[in-house]
Parts: sequence; structure tokens; C-alpha cells
Amino acid sequence: RPAASPRSRVHVLLASPEHAAAVASWLQRAPDLTSDEQDRLAVHLDIDVGMARTGSGKTVAFAVPMVARLREHEAVVGVRAVVVSPTRGLAVQTGKTVTALCRGTDLRVGQIVGGEALEAQFAVLAQNPDILVVTPGRLLHLVKTESRLGLARVQMVVFDEADRLFE
Repeated sequence: RPAASPRSRVHVLLASPEHAAAVASWLQRAPDLTSDEQDRLAVHLDIDVGMARTGSGKTVAFAVPMVARLREHEAVVGVRAVVVSPTRGLAVQTGKTVTALCRGTDLRVGQIVGGEALEAQFAVLAQNPDILVVTPGRLLHLVKTESRLGLARVQMVVFDEADRLFE
């Protein structure tokens, strides 16, 4: 494979030209990322485990390869990627970012957090999301108590803020 600049390397990982344009647009609007940080982020997209300061682009670092791997919505029922966030606020923020990074694809993102009515969250699952952003308590509730969420089709799991999740 020929040597590539960090930015072209990001584009190699993207699902389509439309997705590449959506990600590029998002990165240009991201207020916390300088161009140097974007370049460093692109270089590190191949990592499986990463630690970085708040605002450094960790969500982009896991979401872009996730979207590239999933590529398109599948009609077969079942979540294919799960992002577990320790708090409701972080899950909401992560859900917005992942949704923005899915522009240019037909992937569906669902968000399920504690403190919201279960009926509305069952409706989210009924839409057959490809990526589910969820808090740990609600994930356990849906899997164990409600039996509403099967995980057999999951290909990727991200433990966002893992240090906080496993405290």
C-alpha cells in the first residue's frame, strides 16, 4: 500500500464518497479539533484501545472506522455495533456525534439511556438501528429484564470512558 498522508488515510477507511464528505464537513466544524489534532487523530484510527484527553476526538476515532466497517443498513433485525457510555449526558453527546458521522450512509443510530420512558426506547429498537448508543443500566435492563434486545449480531462494542464504566 502506498504511503498516504494522515487525511488520505482517513478517506481510505470511509464507506463512500458521500460519507467521506460528511466526515470532512464534520471535522471542519468540530470546534475542539485543530488541523494538527485532526492529523494525529487520522494517524491513530487503527488503534483498538486508546486514551486521550477530553475533546481530543476519541468519538471520531472509534466512530469513523465503525461506520466504514458497517457500510450500510441491513434489513435483518439486530444491532451490529454497541457504544456503552457511562452517563446519560455522555451517551446523548456521543449519539449526536455518531449520527453526524453517519451522514452520507443509510446507517441507523439509536440512543437508549436511563431516565426516559421505556416505550419510547422500544420504539427506537423497533426502527432496527445498526449502531446503538446506550448507558450500562439501560442495556442490562433491556437484555435481562425486558428481553427486548438481542446481541447476537453485534460485531463491535465500544466502552466509551471505560475507566468510568469499570470503577
